[in-house]
Amino acid sequence: MSQPQERGYVGALVDKLIGRISKLPGESCNYTTQPVSIPLLLAADLYLPILPIDEKPKGTILCNTPYGRAAFPWALSLARPFAARGYQVLLVSARGTFASQGSGPFSPCRHDVSDSRAVAAWMRAQVWYSGKFATMGSSYLALTQWALLAADDGPGGPVCCAMGVGVHDMASFFWATGALRMDMISWADQIANQERLGTLQAMYRTGWNHSRSALRGVLQGVPLIESLGRHAEASEDLAWLVKIAQRPDLDDEWYKGMRFGDRAIENAHVPVLLLYGWYDVFLEQGVEQYHRLTERGVEVRLIIGAYSHMAAEDSIPESYKWLETHLAGVPEDEDAESGVRIFVTGVREWRKIPRWPPADTMAVGLYLRHGKELGFTKPSAEGEEGGGDSSSSFTFDPAHPTPTVGGAFIGFGSGCVIDDTLAARSDVLPFTTTPLDRDIEVMGTPTVELSHSSDTPYVDLFVRISDVDARGYSRNVTEVYKRLASARPDPNVPVTVKLTLSPCAHVFQKGHSIRLLVAGGNYPMFHPNPGTSADAVSATELKAAIHTIGHSKGRVSSVVLPVLK
Repeated sequence: MSQPQERGYVGALVDKLIGRISKLPGESCNYTTQPVSIPLLLAADLYLPILPIDEKPKGTILCNTPYGRAAFPWALSLARPFAARGYQVLLVSARGTFASQGSGPFSPCRHDVSDSRAVAAWMRAQVWYSGKFATMGSSYLALTQWALLAADDGPGGPVCCAMGVGVHDMASFFWATGALRMDMISWADQIANQERLGTLQAMYRTGWNHSRSALRGVLQGVPLIESLGRHAEASEDLAWLVKIAQRPDLDDEWYKGMRFGDRAIENAHVPVLLLYGWYDVFLEQGVEQYHRLTERGVEVRLIIGAYSHMAAEDSIPESYKWLETHLAGVPEDEDAESGVRIFVTGVREWRKIPRWPPADTMAVGLYLRHGKELGFTKPSAEGEEGGGDSSSSFTFDPAHPTPTVGGAFIGFGSGCVIDDTLAARSDVLPFTTTPLDRDIEVMGTPTVELSHSSDTPYVDLFVRISDVDARGYSRNVTEVYKRLASARPDPNVPVTVKLTLSPCAHVFQKGHSIRLLVAGGNYPMFHPNPGTSADAVSATELKAAIHTIGHSKGRVSSVVLPVLK
C-alpha cells in the first residue's frame, strides 16, 4: 500500500476556493490521501484528516462511483471539501471502472448490492475507521446508496444518507413509459469512453445533446438494435446496453438484480436527505422515495429546486449540513429546516412546507375546446362552432419525429427552455388559455384525460404543460410520455387516455396563459414508435400515424391542476 500524501499548498488554495463556491464553512484541518485496494479488486482513495492527537474524525463518508476518482470534478466535490473539515472519506470506483476489476466489465446495478456490502464490511475492519459512517453522492452515487441499504447490514450500516437526484429502480427508468429512453445510450457511451478520453472529453464527445452528438448515427439507426449492436462491438462496457434495448418487459428475469429499490426503501431506517430538481429524470422516483419513507416514519428531508440532472447547486452545502447533524452529531440551529423545501417556478422563490404535496389544494379543470382553446368551462355543445363532433388531428411521422425541446433528460439543453418552436410545429397540437385574470398556483401532480383515437394502434403520446408569458414566450413546466397499449380492437374508436404528468410547483401569473401541447413523439429523448406491429427497436418499416383528439360535449378532453386554495 502506498504512503499517505499530504495536501500541498496549491491543493489547499483550490480546496478553499471550492469550499467558498460550495457555500461551506471554513476548513478545520489539512488531510492526507492514499490509494487503497479493497477485496473484489476494487480501487479506492482514502482521505484522512490531519487532526490534533486528542481529536477524533467527525466520522467516515463512503462514496461509491463509476465516474472515477480524479481531482476534477469528483474528488473536488465529494472528498476534499469534507476531509478538510474533519471527515474521513473513502472514494471507491465501481466494478469495471478506473482500476476496479471485480469479475468483469461495468454493468449498471447488477453488482452494486453485493459490492457495496463488501466495501462497507472491509471499511469497518480497518484500523483507521472512525466507528460510524454515512453515505453521500448524487445520481449513480445515490443509486449505490440504495444498493447498500438493500444489502441490509443492520446495525453496521450507515447512520444517515445524503442522496441527490438518485434512482432506486434503473430498469423502470429505461422502460417505464413503454418506449426506450435514448439518453441512456449517451450515458453508456460516456462510461465506456471516460477512461480512454477523460471524463470531460467523454461528455463532450456525446455532447449530452443528441442532436450534436457523435452518436447521432447510432441514435438514427433503423433498426436501432442493429446500430446499437455495431456500436457496442467497440467496447465490452457497452454489452449491457444491447441487452436492455432487447428487454422492454420490466418483469424480465434479467432485471431482477437491478430492481432492488423496494427492498432498499423497506430496509431504510436512518435519516435520509433527498435532493431533486423539477427537471430531473429521476424526480418521480424521488417523490416516491419521500412518500414511502415518510409513511414508515423515517426521518426525511426533501429539497426540490429548479434543477435538471446533476445541476443542483445546493447539493454540497445541504449534504454537509445533513452530515454535520446526523454523522458528526453537531446540534442543529433552532431555525434549521425540516420537512420539505421547494423552489416555486414562475415566481422564482423558495418555500418551506410541512409535507409534499401540500394538503390545501383543490382540483381545477381546464378543458380542450374548439379553436385550440383551453378553457375553464366544459364544451357545452357538439362541435360548438359549426356543429358536429369537434376534434383536432395531427400526423406523427417516425421518419421525422417530433424533436426533444428541453425537459427532463440527461444532457445539455435539458431543463426549462423556451419551447415556442415546438408549439408551432404541424405535428403538435397546442391548446392555450386566454390571459389569466389572477395568479394560479399549482402544487402537486397534474393529470390529463384525452379523448384519443388514431388510424393505427401503434402510437405514443407526449403531453406538456407550458407557461406563456405576457410577451408570448412559452416555457415548459411539466410533461409526460407514454406508449399506448396496442391491444385496442379498433384504434379509430375514441378511448379516454389518462396520463399523470411530473410533479411541479409553479405559479402561472396574472396576464400569462396556460398551454397544453399534445404530440406523438419526443425524440431523441424516447425512441419513436415505428407505427407498425414490429418490435420498436427491431423495426425496419416506419409508418406515419394520424392522431385525433376530441374536445366536444360528447368527447371531453381535460387537464386537472392541483391548485392551492
